[in-house]
Amino acid sequence: MKKKILAFLLAVLTGALCTACNFGGDSSSSESIDTANTTVPQGTEVTLSIEKGENNKTVYGIGTELDPHFFSQNVGLTGRTADGKTWECKAEDWAIVEQRVKDMGLKRIRMMLLPSWFVINEDNTEEGIYKWDTAEMQSVYRVLDMAKENAITVNVTMWGIDTGTAGFMRIPNDPQWVTYPDSKHEQLFVDCFADSIKYLIEEKKYDNIKEVTLFNEPNAVYGFPAYTKGNEEYCDLCIKMHDAFEVKGVRDDVLFVLSDDARDYTWMARTLMNLQGVIDIASSHTYDFGDSYNEETGESNRDMSNKDICYNNANYNLESWRMWLADYDVPHIWGELGTQNGVDSYTTLDKYSASRGLDIPRISLNFFNMGSVGMSYWVLFSQFYNRAEFNQGKIMDMGLWGFADEDYACRPVYYSYSMITRFIEAGDVIFPIESDDDNVVAVAFRQGDKWSYAIVNNGDVDKKVAFVNYDVYPASLNRYVYDEANVPTDNQVIATDKTVSADGRVISDTVKARSFVIYTNK
Repeated sequence: MKKKILAFLLAVLTGALCTACNFGGDSSSSESIDTANTTVPQGTEVTLSIEKGENNKTVYGIGTELDPHFFSQNVGLTGRTADGKTWECKAEDWAIVEQRVKDMGLKRIRMMLLPSWFVINEDNTEEGIYKWDTAEMQSVYRVLDMAKENAITVNVTMWGIDTGTAGFMRIPNDPQWVTYPDSKHEQLFVDCFADSIKYLIEEKKYDNIKEVTLFNEPNAVYGFPAYTKGNEEYCDLCIKMHDAFEVKGVRDDVLFVLSDDARDYTWMARTLMNLQGVIDIASSHTYDFGDSYNEETGESNRDMSNKDICYNNANYNLESWRMWLADYDVPHIWGELGTQNGVDSYTTLDKYSASRGLDIPRISLNFFNMGSVGMSYWVLFSQFYNRAEFNQGKIMDMGLWGFADEDYACRPVYYSYSMITRFIEAGDVIFPIESDDDNVVAVAFRQGDKWSYAIVNNGDVDKKVAFVNYDVYPASLNRYVYDEANVPTDNQVIATDKTVSADGRVISDTVKARSFVIYTNK
């Protein structure tokens, strides 16, 4: 397992560390006395130490959900806004997605796959015969084409068995829109999944598919409570999937990202226990952190501190995941990320709010400080997941930007989350930082001679902060600021506003109230 993950990161790590001891005016070495300044300026309110470490984790990946419905379900939709403006979703609008993905420096996406997109019927499936040119698969290829063009790693998540042409494999009479397979079709189902990945990698040449996941939120697919029997059935099916991928010759091409639990560290713990040697990455989903949002006032309620996120929330905090993960040598990521303000699985109260743009980075930095190594924001952009839901007005509307009816306008969270995707990369060494101010959370990241210091001040007053880097240190860093009180509206990623020079090992600055800042030389 370790070898697979190391192989995945090798490309981004090659050469990164070999230059690490000679840059930015660092005079420290085994032959010299280090005289670089470590004294913070007078008046500093928060000192943030970046300590050398021998067992630092590395970033696995930062990304978003991008499900392949744009061409198959959205192109051609038309409507009229409340103020009478006519809109239409056009195929050429995909160019907006392509450009923003480039602007964001996006390097990882998670993508849905359903068997009915390529399964014809039971007999053909048993013969390994599929229909690869359906409208849904053509839409899949457009996403994968863009991903490959931009060197984006793809996770393919088999969502479950829908009611279409693959419905013969479903659990009978199950009301859920996707289910796990009935017992007599388990082998056929995992073979079908393996066949699809083999086709995409070997025939379509999408060698950027590096991960697979069996079921979105399987603890929900198997029903609540699903801690015992449901998890055993899930793990047994994962083992069958592992064997099927080996038989098809594609197991070594992909990492198995499993658990994928919906807010359930007990499910994750059982998965880790039962799937040693099968699971490569553990994934969880969360929509429970961040401040609650007052829709009437249009402001956050400032009711969840960083300590709450990490330790204090009853029955649901990051320490709960870290505790269970401590016994296993398996990296952990957050495969879906949102705030606690969801109305349902489609929308969230704070989607237009500047506070969401602050909370998502705040939650993310706490993830890194508590031992996780990546996350995926749900979702890249708002769109309809099927045309029938268009008539119901049921749009997946948690995007970094809106749909055609909003002229694809970027929302506040786009500006902040794109700072993360631009300046925190797979292979970065993570330096957790302790803060004695509960309104300040910070993490540092290093790859070779490149650093990113990330900090959120979610308090109501400005803070004079100083980073003291006890590792090899940069001479200066460019500053990028997301300010809740001054969110851009130009649909462009945030530009640097100044360069901050170091005084020896110290970089000091004033971090505005309610702001997210990255200092970086990337």
